[in-house]
Amino acid sequence: MSPSTPRLLPGQHPRLPVPQPRSTDRLAIVSLVFSILGLLAFGIPALIGIITGHISRSRIRKQPGRLVGSGLALTGVILGYAALVFWALVLGCLALISTIQRASENIAKQSATLRHEDLVQKTQENARARHAFKTRLLRKEREDVPADPPAPATGMKLVSYPGPLGDMAAYVSTDPADGKKHPAIIWLIGGFSNSISADVLPKGDDPENDQSASAFREAGLLMLYPSLRGGNQNPGFKEGLLGEVDDVLAALAWLKQQPYIDPARIYLGGHSTGGTLALLVAGSTTDLRAVISFGPAHSTAAYGQDVLPFDVENEAEAIPRAPILCLDAINAPTFVIEGVKGNIESLRRMRRSHSSRFIQYFEIPAADHFQVLRPLSELLAKSLLQDTGPTPNIVINHAMLKAAMEAPEK
Repeated sequence: MSPSTPRLLPGQHPRLPVPQPRSTDRLAIVSLVFSILGLLAFGIPALIGIITGHISRSRIRKQPGRLVGSGLALTGVILGYAALVFWALVLGCLALISTIQRASENIAKQSATLRHEDLVQKTQENARARHAFKTRLLRKEREDVPADPPAPATGMKLVSYPGPLGDMAAYVSTDPADGKKHPAIIWLIGGFSNSISADVLPKGDDPENDQSASAFREAGLLMLYPSLRGGNQNPGFKEGLLGEVDDVLAALAWLKQQPYIDPARIYLGGHSTGGTLALLVAGSTTDLRAVISFGPAHSTAAYGQDVLPFDVENEAEAIPRAPILCLDAINAPTFVIEGVKGNIESLRRMRRSHSSRFIQYFEIPAADHFQVLRPLSELLAKSLLQDTGPTPNIVINHAMLKAAMEAPEK
């Protein structure tokens, strides 16, 4: 027995040390709770969890017999750092995504700007190429029949517009005198005369061959029917849809200057050769709101030598007169429409040759070159009137066209 060991009397037991009371450090619990919250709430509470966790562990080390909870504090510290790392990654990813989105938007804007600039350049190139080309006409044809004044009931009047070769005759809607600016459509009549006649203005008697385009006027649109070079008593000779493009552009410029016309809502439409010319014009300007082309040819030369004044076998003559070669310059919503019993192969050739976000092609079943005109003009006229926003918003689809074709004649 060690001298320092106290001697116990009979019946006595050794006195054991009294254990000190132990408790879990509250800061350890605070650390764990705030670190968990940090995982759920953008990491901000995790900072409190980390700080309190370190303080708790320090306190526990200094009072090992009285405080416990080092494991809780350590878990809080680990979770706190994990929360900070997690939310740093999340915020970093969000920032990266936002940066990518902004960059994509900027690229899209730049692409749109470049696309518009490209289109403007293409239209300018078309105009320059057309002006630089000197056509050689096999026949110099013109008509010496004046345009007769339209009946007052049509709401039209006979005017002259300044064309590139001189004054040209045209029919234009009279001023409604209501102080408002109105949308208008330039309509290009089919055929090869380049002339206008008041006979084409009233609504046609035959609903399956109504070439008057009166549906647009009846719906409330104002209209301009221009004559072209060599037609009526106009200067120049018929060129087979070459210089005629500049005539229509001059008519467009004149119409934009009329005080009762909304220059931002001028449309262009035409049927047959007028539809072909409409596409050629659309590829030469950026000033049209939308274009409607009924039954165009993919190339003017396809009409044949019998009706054209230039050599249709001469490729140099055919190229500037071929809509299929200028589709990539069209920058206005354009609707190309033809019945499957009409000039449908030209429509299909153009559709195969070039895909454009601006051009839509519609084949109308069981209809010919003329049957599509009245019912679909009525539908299109309503769509143009509803197109009132800052940018074109004309919704046309096959179901709408089918319903219009099947609707009973009014």
